[in-house]
Amino acid sequence: MSGVPGTVALETSRQLMPEATRPRHPVREAASALAALAYNPVAARELRARMRGWHTAALVTGYLCVVGGVGYLGYSGIEASASDVVQVGGAGSTLFTGLAAAVMASLALVVPGLVAPSVSGERERQTLDLLLVTPLRPGRIVFGKLLAALAVAVLLLVACAPLFCVAYLLGGVGAREVLELVAFSLVASFAVGALAMLASVSFRRVSAATIVSYLLMLTLAAGPFVAAYGWAAASQPEQPVVTGTGAEGVLEAVSPVMGATALINANSSCGTGGLVTPVVGNLAPPVVNTCGGPAQYLTSLGPLGTWQTWQASIAFSAVVGAGALGASVFVFKKRALT
Repeated sequence: MSGVPGTVALETSRQLMPEATRPRHPVREAASALAALAYNPVAARELRARMRGWHTAALVTGYLCVVGGVGYLGYSGIEASASDVVQVGGAGSTLFTGLAAAVMASLALVVPGLVAPSVSGERERQTLDLLLVTPLRPGRIVFGKLLAALAVAVLLLVACAPLFCVAYLLGGVGAREVLELVAFSLVASFAVGALAMLASVSFRRVSAATIVSYLLMLTLAAGPFVAAYGWAAASQPEQPVVTGTGAEGVLEAVSPVMGATALINANSSCGTGGLVTPVVGNLAPPVVNTCGGPAQYLTSLGPLGTWQTWQASIAFSAVVGAGALGASVFVFKKRALT
């Protein structure tokens, strides 16, 4: 082997070594195992099918038209009412508020429609048996379907990035606010998507699964407000119903609508010169709003301390999403194998 280059000789000697004596590379093996664990063939197949058709392109185009139209109308109104260039230059906060509200409202409407047909559509097309005969576990099938649908939601968020860059360049909005908005939108989309997946595995028809998905989304958004009102009315039967404090404030804070309102309003009030902000929750002292972070709403969670309202909402959404995903896997196992 004297005529063989050194590297080739070393590789040949390694191949001739017994398995037990070969040198191990823990980092490389761990990376390979993690990649094999993270790869989901169901998600890969769903993404290929979604991206090859025209539906995703039409969805992204329509989504950008709606959000961009809201931003254009907002900026046009600000420009028309401004008396000088300085006021127009400080319109980034107001433009960010309109864009953020449009993005979160549209995602709440789009995600259930993306997730609901995932499993119920397979049942209607009678192709679910093809998935069940594969070596994939029911959990990976459900998670892969949800992951592929949420990937489209992530694509919509990424497509909106240039619009938020306009608000950032106008001033009054920092990178922190944009990142917090993205994090809140992703977790809220996960919660709504997991609830829609639970409806998808529970019903055999796409129409029924879609209707129930939107009903569950409305329950997640408006249910905490109804519960807070009922709690206040029951605890104070002879007094005017007042919510926003105590247990009622905590119930309201877990709603994604309240969390989104707190996140948006905290940034939009940055140009008001530091106003004393309202408090949501029990025994939480007023604070002075500071630009650069959502400090407008606070919620007291008792032994867990005082949280910003959007943080309490995002934590509750994560718990709801995880619970709904686990319930989806359980229901899928029961219904698919019977």
